[in-house]
Amino acid sequence: MTVNTTTRERQPASAPTHRVVTVVEFLASDPAGRPSLAEIVRAVGMTRATAHAVLTQLCTDGWVIRGDDHRFALAPTFLGRMAASARTSPLVIACGPAIRAAARDLGVPVFLAERTDASITVTDIAGDIAWAQVGMRIPIWAPLCREFIAWESPAERAEWLGTVPPAAREAVARVIDTVRDRGVTVENLGREATEVMAALHSVHRADSAPAVQRRIADLLIDLMTSDYRPEDLSGTVPTMSVAVPVAVARDGGSPTHRVTASLVACPGSPSDADDVERIVARLREAATTADVPAAP
Repeated sequence: MTVNTTTRERQPASAPTHRVVTVVEFLASDPAGRPSLAEIVRAVGMTRATAHAVLTQLCTDGWVIRGDDHRFALAPTFLGRMAASARTSPLVIACGPAIRAAARDLGVPVFLAERTDASITVTDIAGDIAWAQVGMRIPIWAPLCREFIAWESPAERAEWLGTVPPAAREAVARVIDTVRDRGVTVENLGREATEVMAALHSVHRADSAPAVQRRIADLLIDLMTSDYRPEDLSGTVPTMSVAVPVAVARDGGSPTHRVTASLVACPGSPSDADDVERIVARLREAATTADVPAAP
């Protein structure tokens, strides 16, 4: 997760409170991360003494725990409160039962991803996924989040594609066309891609320099531009995820073409065209059950 630089540039109303919020926000971006004090200092831009004081108080108040290895994590009680709060989100309330039913029927994990500014956030998970957890944020950068960009305006799609190296731009544009035509994404399962995804999440969360974040994202260009086309599914192919985008109605009731969330199933195993069709049909059924319209 990237700490909000816009907020940082403004003078906070209460500097001590802002420092606490910044540390908690960083720890919450990856509850399983367990960073060291030095890693927190680098991520949040505080002095070591200030970060230590903030963390000491958070530990005293039971919001954070420090392990015997001197690494920090949000306390289980605090995480429980976060989870209870997340379950009050309108979309989580609407989709939660539907994605759990879909996960049971499909026999694979299913999660809900929601768009938040320039990133997507995993807001609910049914099942266990090694590379994702509730609260995980992924930047909306090419080639990521294709189901969120395919229905954007031409100008916004062009801006997203503009971050792709020129040599790969045409290939990524074809992927976006495929996603838009088919209405879903079918993600290639590859060990290298998942490892690079984890690295990207790590540098994004640590508020690394934009150039470093972009460099990691560029590594995904060669690994993730091959969103399976229908003709690629003539046999069995390794499949990491299948995502069905959903749109939320604007004020006034008419659905917008902007994708604000997606329902994602994670087979994590070889799939054929019939498997993909079955997953897509069940995710669309889940969206209908939750009364959220599928993207056009």
